[in-house]
Amino acid sequence: MGVHGENFSMMFDKKEGGISSLKYNGFEYITRTPKVSFWRAMTDNDTGASEPYNLAQWYAAGKFAKYKTVSWLEQEDALKITFTYQAACVPTFEFTVSE
Repeated sequence: MGVHGENFSMMFDKKEGGISSLKYNGFEYITRTPKVSFWRAMTDNDTGASEPYNLAQWYAAGKFAKYKTVSWLEQEDALKITFTYQAACVPTFEFTVSE
């Protein structure tokens, strides 16, 4: 799936579930589908309290999320594409990314 206009083009990958290419003025800014992250860098206090172990599922939740569906809404001068994913954690949840 793709969109193009003056000086730009965008490609969306339905297999990966996201934007896979963004070119603007001859430069490519995105070359693969980014992943959502629910993780943050651990602090010394987190490490001392075993939080990396306790919170590890949040690292996996976005990195290994399962792509489920895509939908799009065409407007006169815009296109909104929404991807739905299922997080890889217990309990699981669904989340969306709109581009």
